[in-house]
Amino acid sequence: ACALAANGTTALWAQVEAVFAAAGLPPVAARRLCASLVPAAATLCEALGPVEALSGPVRRGDAMTVVAHRQRLHQALPSAQPSYQA
Repeated sequence: ACALAANGTTALWAQVEAVFAAAGLPPVAARRLCASLVPAAATLCEALGPVEALSGPVRRGDAMTVVAHRQRLHQALPSAQPSYQA
């Protein structure tokens, strides 16, 4: 569990940077975004639990946006699809 928590987060961070790069975001900006988003998500998970900490289109039940995200990921970086679905 410890290895998954630490290394899984690190692997996800790398994948998010790759998605940002595929979208044309400069590496420094991608790193800054990750440095903001990852701790914020962890803080919410700690405070609310992972189900309640979900945000964005999944939380809103916005299926059309989720489909659009999945389509764009498939075009830009197909290897990110399983992580998004999780």
